[in-house]
Amino acid sequence: MSGLLMWNCRGAKKKAAGTYLRELVMQHNLSLIGLFETKTDNLTRRDVDRLVGRNWDFFHHPAVGTAGGIAVLWWTGVVDFVVHEDNSQWIVGSAKISGLPDWMVAFVYVDTDPHVRHRIWEMRARGFALKSPTIVGSKFNCMLRPEDKKGGLPFSYSLGAREMEDAVFANDLKELPFVGANHTWCNNQPRAARVFVRLDRMFLNSVGLALVPLASIRHLIQLGLDHCPILLQLGSLNSDRRS
Repeated sequence: MSGLLMWNCRGAKKKAAGTYLRELVMQHNLSLIGLFETKTDNLTRRDVDRLVGRNWDFFHHPAVGTAGGIAVLWWTGVVDFVVHEDNSQWIVGSAKISGLPDWMVAFVYVDTDPHVRHRIWEMRARGFALKSPTIVGSKFNCMLRPEDKKGGLPFSYSLGAREMEDAVFANDLKELPFVGANHTWCNNQPRAARVFVRLDRMFLNSVGLALVPLASIRHLIQLGLDHCPILLQLGSLNSDRRS
């Protein structure tokens, strides 16, 4: 699994999303992608072909109306992704790569409603995949520290932040240092009203970090959209890519 990307694309059927995503696939040798806020209840084979090409398989948890939606896309012949659980806030599955241990990967989209959001932190009570190499990301809709926000109202440490940190600790998840912008979301308002927030994150557990000690995370360029993609690089693949 050479490169894993998680991105709140805010509309998987938008032409701009496909144009940017295809460029990222080629530039970063991606083999596994999580898309959030697909904003569609029906992501088809044709839609995925337009997004990334024909050599990709996919699984989609539909949006409700035009809200939410999570899609996982994987490069066939390199990665096989088996879904274990899906709901409106996450898709959890195993990424299988020939000759390597299976990775547990959770693509997370935390609801802004505190009553709905609370359900996702129940994973802390069951010891989420402590024995398997695990990756968890991306849109947590939560600020953990004052430096996670620039502009707008002052930072406050919320109940959601406390629940998130409890879940991260209980599940032995570690956040890697990143390269790129300090914040992953911008409201794209005029300068005086502009707000920057770090809403998107990616974690590995200790088992995973032991396997890929040189793993790195990058916050990529937003290119006019309000969320920047998050790239996790575990290593290179000795394979030829065909679109």
